[in-house]
Amino acid sequence: MGFDFLGFHVRQYRVGKYRTRTYRGQEGFKTYIRPSQQAIQRHQEDIGAVIRQHRGAPQVVLITALNPVVRGWSQYYRTVAAKNTLNQMDYQTSFQLRRWAGRRHPGKKAGWRFRRYWRRQGKRMSFTDGKHTLVCHADTPIVRHVKVRGEKSPYDGDWVYWVDRLGKDPTKPDRMVQLVRRQNGKCVWCGLRLTTEDALEVHHWDGKRQNNHYKNLVLLHAHCHDQTHGERCQ
Repeated sequence: MGFDFLGFHVRQYRVGKYRTRTYRGQEGFKTYIRPSQQAIQRHQEDIGAVIRQHRGAPQVVLITALNPVVRGWSQYYRTVAAKNTLNQMDYQTSFQLRRWAGRRHPGKKAGWRFRRYWRRQGKRMSFTDGKHTLVCHADTPIVRHVKVRGEKSPYDGDWVYWVDRLGKDPTKPDRMVQLVRRQNGKCVWCGLRLTTEDALEVHHWDGKRQNNHYKNLVLLHAHCHDQTHGERCQ
């Protein structure tokens, strides 16, 4: 049956011994965490309430009001098995928006209303006025939660690890923080992880120190930085 907790539904499913890790050859279980049905229902009601509040508002006002609701809910569930749920929410939202358009133009045909408020963007039709577009739930990428290593602590001084994980460190320059995040905490030259004990230097790809655009910068170990300049001089 599973249980609900903080808007999530946690449930274990029995699987065969070739589908997951088992104990002594016995069948095991696999755990799935999804948005709960109550959370889905509440979100649908919240979207419906926003749409009803903007029955007579211009399309851009409705889009501006809906985007934070859609984006915030999707971000909350992006670490669990929610891809199908996000697609389902987009379908439900599209249905509610069609009803909104029907109330605004009761004398027009459905095709006319669709062409007025939906436009093709890439391979799909988006609710947009050409300048402002309603974000989709399914546009939020699923990012699996990575556990903190057992021996790690925010106070252990390993700023490279925490910058790579949290994306910020007030004790380091913003440029260095951004480079560590972009490189996933690894040296571009040798491929090894950057550590707190390493001497780190910023390298300019084109050799011009005046060109400080991020595309031209990488963070390297000091000895790797020396190697790059050594090969350049040969």
